[in-house]
Amino acid sequence: MEASDTSKKCSPKCLNGECLLYTNTQAPFCRCFHRWFGSFCEKAHQCNCANGSICLGSGNSNAICVCPLSKYGPRCLLTRSSCNPNLCFNAGLCVPTDDRVAERDFSCICKQGYTGVQCKSEESSIEISFLDMFIPTPVFVHFITVMVNAPSLRVTTIRKLAFDQNTVIVKQTTEYHIIFVQFSSYYYLAYVEPEFVPSASLNLPLGYFKSLLPN
Repeated sequence: MEASDTSKKCSPKCLNGECLLYTNTQAPFCRCFHRWFGSFCEKAHQCNCANGSICLGSGNSNAICVCPLSKYGPRCLLTRSSCNPNLCFNAGLCVPTDDRVAERDFSCICKQGYTGVQCKSEESSIEISFLDMFIPTPVFVHFITVMVNAPSLRVTTIRKLAFDQNTVIVKQTTEYHIIFVQFSSYYYLAYVEPEFVPSASLNLPLGYFKSLLPN
């Protein structure tokens, strides 16, 4: 229900909040300030969370605390040691994990352009240029990973070229050995490499490759 601030018609005396009226019924109510609750905002949440945490209120006489990444416990008083010091490289964000359910006691959230368990590796950058070619439809870039004694894996990325654009750049984090470029119903074999090269930067001028049979 919507509420409107018309304090002239508000009758309740809100001790630690403000009086508002519901728009549809004009009934008054108290909207309490942070850490207060009750019909007249007369009750205080018993928040005894550690500094740097967020207290959402209290339940069953206990504070409800939201801890920062480096803290844990009911009141955020305990410190996690897995991310002290930061184990992630290239400005990655270290997030402690529960080692009872994970292989490691930390995970890294990498910044754009980096990958790996600890964000040590740069993403592969593939620049695909369309020389003297008109591309009216979205471009599909298929990355094929050749497996030993198992079916090959495919990861597909979609890019759409602007009217005055003839180049697309695709970032790829997973291992690949073959790249197909598809638009309309035609496929171009753009890249083949038996051994995957991490952090490779490729420049693939598509006009130099012959198209394969239509799909």
